[in-house]
Amino acid sequence: MVELIGRSVELEEMEKRYSSSGIRTLAIMGRRRIGKTALITEFCRDKPHLILTSIEGSYSASIRSFDYSIDEFLGIKGTESRDFLDIVGRLKKLETGKERLVIVIDEYTYLCESEPACNSFLQIFIDHALQEMNAFLIVSGSLVGIMEDVLMNDEGPLYKRFIGPMKIKELPYYTCREFHQNLSEEDNIRLYSMVGGIPMYHQMMGFDTVEDNVKNSLLGSYSMLREEANYIVMRELNPVSHHLDILRVISEGATSGKEIAEKVGIDDELCHRYLKRMESLNIITKLNPMCGASKKEKIYRVSDNLIRLYGDVILPRITMASNEDRDYAYHSIEESLKQFYGPAFEDICRQYVMKHYRCKEIGSWWGKIVGESTDIDIVALCEENGMEYHLVCECKFRNKQTGLREMKELERRSEYLKNCYNKRFCLFSRMGFTDELEEYAESFGIELVDPKKMFEPWSNGNKQ
Repeated sequence: MVELIGRSVELEEMEKRYSSSGIRTLAIMGRRRIGKTALITEFCRDKPHLILTSIEGSYSASIRSFDYSIDEFLGIKGTESRDFLDIVGRLKKLETGKERLVIVIDEYTYLCESEPACNSFLQIFIDHALQEMNAFLIVSGSLVGIMEDVLMNDEGPLYKRFIGPMKIKELPYYTCREFHQNLSEEDNIRLYSMVGGIPMYHQMMGFDTVEDNVKNSLLGSYSMLREEANYIVMRELNPVSHHLDILRVISEGATSGKEIAEKVGIDDELCHRYLKRMESLNIITKLNPMCGASKKEKIYRVSDNLIRLYGDVILPRITMASNEDRDYAYHSIEESLKQFYGPAFEDICRQYVMKHYRCKEIGSWWGKIVGESTDIDIVALCEENGMEYHLVCECKFRNKQTGLREMKELERRSEYLKNCYNKRFCLFSRMGFTDELEEYAESFGIELVDPKKMFEPWSNGNKQ
């Protein structure tokens, strides 16, 4: 069995709810491959449990799958239910002992998407039969938008039946290193930049170099991760062309919704609707304005690393990327791949700040200096020993060391921050730092972070 990496907090929360006699239901949602099923399987390992798995696109196949699982649980064969109402009837009759039975409906959104009446059938089961059973019901779903509609629509039958749903997040970069212990810190950053914190993607990328991982997982005639990205786009982003255009112009530097709409050539209101949907799916995020950055000007970034890789690097070169000669395919995308890593590096640096500092708020700053637009990558309001201060950071993923000139430039721009007090500085650099900057940083208490330091244990780097 594959080891479950980095989900101790989620397991602890599930155990807490399971142990409470007053809590009978739990909803778990999260994008494909995030590890919901693995998490549920680990949670159920030492408990009596029944897992029902829905089949995408087929209501009848889901019912057959449920019957088979219940039959196996009961040690019988051949049951043929007509619909989910019959399945609910079978669940009512399950005998539960002293130890609480866990009933799981995995990928519930596939079921209710095929037959919306299932929500009403499940509501009846929760309100009546489940109250009399020594059982704990878990439903999970990868179609996050549908899952949220089902659970949070105040006119829907399942409203308030699953209090406090758990939304499973991506693993942080430092945890994902456990999947690639033979790779350097810098190469771990590159892999994370390409696929984010999705456990399954890291399991797919099990080769000893970044180049081999790209060749075997993203390129060639048959590519697992390329097809995965294509599936997500086709399944979640409809109409595909408009959504891909929006992602492209964001990657090219468009920031506000108005600018994005103009460049894509669609109505502002329609663009806003698409942006809101992609934000709910965690494909894009809005930067949090800090220290006087305009709150009216919403700055968007593509936060789903695989989707950004697919849109920025693979799709524009899809013919070459699909070539059976993977060496040729890699050569065709190599230069664009080098340019790709920078924006994702900023997110990794933000994770470092949140891990090593006691942050009360974190975001970015943007504005104009002498009429010229500029920004600061990371600004965080932090606390230490009851005192607040602002941490001002710049992130450099380039082929040369970061020097005193870059530090002085950051100090200059920081003078334009509003209500920014007790300033401290931090610089991140893929290639390390010049001796001159290291001496300056030591004299003025500036933190310098290279890839090796980014992966140091929390206890060694904590600034709280």
